[in-house]
Amino acid sequence: MKRLIILPVLLTLLALSACHEDFLEDKAYSIITQDNYFKTASDALTAVNGVYASLTSDNLYEGDLMRLNEYTSECVTTRLSVAEAYSRYDTWKFQTGDFSGIYNGSYRLIERANQVLGNIQKTDMQAALKKRIIGEASFLRALAYFNLVRIYGGVPLKLNPTVDFSKTSFPRATAAEVYAQIISDLNYAKDSCGMPKASAYAAADKGRVSRSAIQALLGKVYLTRATEGTAVAKDGDYQKAAEILKECVTENDRSLVSSYSNLWSVTNENNSEVIFDIQYIRKAGLGGNLTLFLATNVTQELYNISYYDFPASVDFYKSFETGDQRRSVTFHDRMKVKIGGVDTEVYYDASGDPKVATWRRSDNNDWVGRSVVSASVPGYRKFVDFDKANARGNQEEPNYVILRYADVLLMLAEAQNEINNGPTAEAYNYLNMVRRRAFGKPVNTPDATIDYAGLDKQGFRNALYTERRKEFVIEDQAWFDGKRFWDIFTKKVADESVGYDPNLNIRPKAPIDVNEIRQDKYKLMPFSEGQLELNKELTQNPGYN
Repeated sequence: MKRLIILPVLLTLLALSACHEDFLEDKAYSIITQDNYFKTASDALTAVNGVYASLTSDNLYEGDLMRLNEYTSECVTTRLSVAEAYSRYDTWKFQTGDFSGIYNGSYRLIERANQVLGNIQKTDMQAALKKRIIGEASFLRALAYFNLVRIYGGVPLKLNPTVDFSKTSFPRATAAEVYAQIISDLNYAKDSCGMPKASAYAAADKGRVSRSAIQALLGKVYLTRATEGTAVAKDGDYQKAAEILKECVTENDRSLVSSYSNLWSVTNENNSEVIFDIQYIRKAGLGGNLTLFLATNVTQELYNISYYDFPASVDFYKSFETGDQRRSVTFHDRMKVKIGGVDTEVYYDASGDPKVATWRRSDNNDWVGRSVVSASVPGYRKFVDFDKANARGNQEEPNYVILRYADVLLMLAEAQNEINNGPTAEAYNYLNMVRRRAFGKPVNTPDATIDYAGLDKQGFRNALYTERRKEFVIEDQAWFDGKRFWDIFTKKVADESVGYDPNLNIRPKAPIDVNEIRQDKYKLMPFSEGQLELNKELTQNPGYN
């Protein structure tokens, strides 16, 4: 059940706003809030709810952030032809303007956070609540800048509310400066704002930023900065990542859900594993919108036929071991379709010929031809709303998870592997806890049949990468993770294209050269022409001129 209902617009503030295609895009928001808002606690809460609401933008977690992270990975392919944009993403043929919605959507969020941070001190309200709202806005601003710096490198640092709308050019800060600001925001929120534990929030406030969310994000920031090269990385980044992530573990506010399936149940949202997510309810304008993009496209179980925009890559599907419960939870590989006018359950069989049939009937195991099930591979099940009677676009129930405890454990194992030049017993335990849960085993009980053991540093990195992809696919992490595991990531992506066929939707539709995509150019995305035209102080990333 959803507790925190964050409105997609600030009804009081934005009713008078106009649309502006500029650097920040929310001029009217600034005009309204500067002098005649932030009078009461209710004003401040409404304003910070508007910052949360920016996360629901189609440009971010259910839009360009997902396309950037998933299409570029070895886990997802596309049904579209090689000339289409999604197929270009799948084969790393990026163009200026690709994923530009992330830039615009992130700065919209940043401007709203700046309005809160720049105006809340004049609000007459209880001191503890004021500090908490400052912590929430600081976290959300840090999250937006963290996405931007990972995608573009250095970007303009805008830290105050906009008051001069004639100014559209802002200098590009260095990536090191952006990381420093992100860390400053998160440390301030952690140390100075008295942020509650997730478990301490009242029912009506479930979903707000918690202490564990700040710890998890800060750990991820240090872990990522450590791999950004000598101009950005700082000595001790891995150690700082390990310390803050260990703090998250030892405070014992979050824990693994014992069953991977239960983790994703809509009746078990806001569970012990979720650290930070986008809260949705099944009400028009207040719900999610992923079902028709992720699910397999011929099922009769959904409120409409899916667009099937994110089919699984066949080799990634095959990589799941027997007994790994994540496969049946992750993939939409069992469904009902019409056969002879009757709803009939079918299941995916990767041994089939994708030109003939890859699905079988559940009742008799007969193959079902492509005239009935045209999908050569399954789509994804995570975040799909299976309530056919009540779900509709933009009113789907499943929350979208951004941070969860399994990520904390795997990041902590990653940091310890780097610090110690190889895995420690503690690092093995964190990795194996996640793996044991995947196989339905007690997470704290060693199990030699599935536990990793006897690995050197690189072998442990390979294991971490493998588990992260299976654990977090469709959670907007793949390309971001890939930048930390660049050698493994680029090889996996290139290998996925071996055996490509431009007429099949089972893997990339063109070859991918590992030596090409390993160039530093591909560690950043290009700014759009519109962004460069509007902000004359912005410079294009190398290789995209």
